Amino acid sequence: EERRLLNDMQFGFRKGRSVTAPGLMATLIAEEWVKEKQPLYVFSQDISKAYDTVSRHIGKEIAWRRLGVPEDFIQMLLDMDRGNETVVLTAYGCTDEILGIEK
Repeated sequence: EERRLLNDMQFGFRKGRSVTAPGLMATLIAEEWVKEKQPLYVFSQDISKAYDTVSRHIGKEIAWRRLGVPEDFIQMLLDMDRGNETVVLTAYGCTDEILGIEK
């Protein structure tokens, strides 16, 4: 905390923060969109049981199409997964880019 390495939007496992806060924020935003009669698409991904052998694209893509998510939004979400390169911020600076595990 004192080194300010974590983004302010990181709530889990932080002193003085609760994971209920992001849920409340999402609810308030959704209520505003409903009030304004605007379409709202929400995406949440649980990667706690992810394995590198699981294809991350096919299942998501099929589910989103069944739910009627617009094609351009589906493509945007799929594009966010492609490549999946990550940089880790350490006390000594950033690491080189690493290829992440498919989730």
